[in-house]
Amino acid sequence: MVKQKIKDLKRLEKTLRSIASQCTGKEVPDCPIIDALQDPNDRLALQS
Repeated sequence: MVKQKIKDLKRLEKTLRSIASQCTGKEVPDCPIIDALQDPNDRLALQS
């Protein structure tokens, strides 16, 4: 159970790093992090 949680957290970290790398850091209305969180079918959100 603990090992599965660690695996899940590592997968989440990988996904968030991938999404965050797309952010420019500027104030823009389009944010890939927010978009991915709102769309559960987003390809980045499904990466393992």
